[in-house]
Amino acid sequence: MQNDQRVQDVMEGEKAIVTWSDTADAALGRMRGLGCDRLAVIDPYGVIGICERSVLMAYQQRGSWLGSISVADLMRRGPFWCREDDPLSKVLLSMERLKTDILAVLDKRGRVVGTVSRQQLEAVRNAQEHAQTDARH
Repeated sequence: MQNDQRVQDVMEGEKAIVTWSDTADAALGRMRGLGCDRLAVIDPYGVIGICERSVLMAYQQRGSWLGSISVADLMRRGPFWCREDDPLSKVLLSMERLKTDILAVLDKRGRVVGTVSRQQLEAVRNAQEHAQTDARH
């Protein structure tokens, strides 16, 4: 990937986020609406974790009513975010380390301004590799 490309160049404005106090049912509905498997979890101070579809589905399959469970009870806690001016290569490494495919994107003031997915980053990388191959031929 080009070293000068930053997250802000490829991020989605649609925020794949949910609040810690939302119900697990609301989170699952948001995932379905966005077509994603993970949502960044926020509280009033910032990103505090990630909520995963596989966890929600496991609880639902055991007979739990997701409308009675908060996202905070089922989320994975951790730093599931990056800065909008981070290089794309750094973000991919963070995703690998955190074992996730989506991160919330924060601006310089720490506010969530969007999300970035592994799929987006890999599409950029593939387009760059294809352009380099074409340039050689």
